[in-house]
Amino acid sequence: MTGKEALLRLLLLPEPLETTEAWASALKADNSVEPPSATRSEQAEAETAGREAQESTSLMAAVDAVVPHLPEYSTLSPKLKALLIHCEQAYPAETDGLVRSWLQRTPKLSSVPFRRWVLCDWLRCSHLKILMTSATAESADCEMLLQWRHALFVAALNESVQPLKRTLLRLLHEVDAALSLQWDEAADQDGLATASAAIQSITNVEDLLDFYWFHAEQLAPFAMVCAAKLHALALQALSNAAQLAEDDGVLVRLRWSLILKPLLFKPLVQHAMALKFFAGKEVATRLHMSAELNGLVTSVDFATREKILTQMTAKRAKLEHAYVSSAEHVHRSPDAAQEDAIEGDAARKYLAQLSVAQMKLLVAELERELDEAPPHLFSQIFLFFSFVLSALYAPVAAEEQELAAVAVDVLFALFDRRSHDESSCLDVLALLLHQPLTDHHIWEDNAELYLGIAESLSEGMVLQPSRTVKWTTRMALQQLLFECAARVLEANYAPLTAFLPQSLVRLVAIRLGTGQGSIVK
Repeated sequence: MTGKEALLRLLLLPEPLETTEAWASALKADNSVEPPSATRSEQAEAETAGREAQESTSLMAAVDAVVPHLPEYSTLSPKLKALLIHCEQAYPAETDGLVRSWLQRTPKLSSVPFRRWVLCDWLRCSHLKILMTSATAESADCEMLLQWRHALFVAALNESVQPLKRTLLRLLHEVDAALSLQWDEAADQDGLATASAAIQSITNVEDLLDFYWFHAEQLAPFAMVCAAKLHALALQALSNAAQLAEDDGVLVRLRWSLILKPLLFKPLVQHAMALKFFAGKEVATRLHMSAELNGLVTSVDFATREKILTQMTAKRAKLEHAYVSSAEHVHRSPDAAQEDAIEGDAARKYLAQLSVAQMKLLVAELERELDEAPPHLFSQIFLFFSFVLSALYAPVAAEEQELAAVAVDVLFALFDRRSHDESSCLDVLALLLHQPLTDHHIWEDNAELYLGIAESLSEGMVLQPSRTVKWTTRMALQQLLFECAARVLEANYAPLTAFLPQSLVRLVAIRLGTGQGSIVK
């Protein structure tokens, strides 16, 4: 009888194997599954090492071959937990590695009952739980916790069953909390990589276009030379420069450079077309934005745009200070939405003339541009999106309400889509604080939108690798929870508890209970 068959027999037969001692005796009696040697300390060092390696390989191979493929887990759970505790005591590193490999397997390779047992039964009494408990006492192996975090992170990304995904996110949140006790907050690594990026060699078209953007005024007299350099670099990077016509990163740079810095980029594009940098009439149309977006951009003059961008920079700096200060919550100013009413007056008048169909096209186009924009262009594009949101704040017709919901969904989705750019996420949070979106009546008519955004933010708060983006996402989620109308929160309380971290669930309960006055302004 092979080790796999013997282990399966021990699990399925009605034997009381619910303690580690019982499993040790059963495995010792069965020669096909090597038990841990009881006399290891009396053997020579070399012989002990070889014996342990053989025992570990035999037992772990049998466990891996049998446990993920059992017919059911509810009645076998006590036996399984006793078996794995026995394995942990004998071979802790190998057992942890095996369980982490289970977590990282794709759902196609493991059943839902097995994944549910691992997450909801085994991990509650496993070495991971011990590690997190010892982390509270400041004695945990951080390297081991990081390995567990990686496995849980991969599992959360792969998991398709929503309750199991929520369980994984909760476990990730607990591991993060344990690790945060070990790490000195002052040793923030997020900002260390920025110093080395001051001077970069230009090796691709995107970097060259960025260089042209930042030096457009000085380079304007040399548009032909700039176009030739662009063409040469494209040929060096690609066998066919026309392939760049399909590169959204290149196109978004050219579209906005053409309209915001035409002194250099209009002649540059003309020379580039003459050099066959782009081929075909379709490319020429993709280089220009729609009439609706072009009208919105041209409705805001240069001085107004610069003033708004300066305000955005100040708001971003304020939020950065709040992050560095470890702020637990950021309150919205009561009259924030009125501060830039004069600056955006021309844009709002222009948007008021557009039909709902034109506004839909405008929102869709801005969504695409915001997704593809490089960091230095994001704020330039985002300020126009803020005008659209402001124009949709008081929808009357059903179509306008639907469009407002789409625009709000796009706004919150940017926390995930722009997670690679911390400044962009801070700009999004600043707009969320600046406009009274969280207490908008749109949430009362659309519980699905409210819960979908809240769950997406809750998930992002755990999965985001950047600590700044993680904090920004948490602040956005708390805006949705603590700055919305209490009746919206009360109506959605039960579904919220299914995916929110327990710390936020407690605060939500306080807001809806006797402690409401301490949270709601």
